[in-house]
Amino acid sequence: MTRTPTTPSWLVGGQVLSPAGEWLDLDVAVAGERIVALGEAPPAGDTPRLDVAGARVVPGLIETHVHGMLAHDVADATPEALAAIGA
Repeated sequence: MTRTPTTPSWLVGGQVLSPAGEWLDLDVAVAGERIVALGEAPPAGDTPRLDVAGARVVPGLIETHVHGMLAHDVADATPEALAAIGA
């Protein structure tokens, strides 16, 4: 079976952190880079599944926090510095 970003994969058996800060026993469906559903995964079969029993499942966020590079600093606020950092 070829998996596309629209075909969800399920993380099953883990605990999910709710917005209220509670750990809930829910399965998580992921398609591409997005969480698309929470609940009970469909029965095993053609649905891709990953057993994460005993794990805690939270969304991963990556921040690329940059103040400068290549001997330039954002605080310089010159077009040359910002262009070099942006490149």
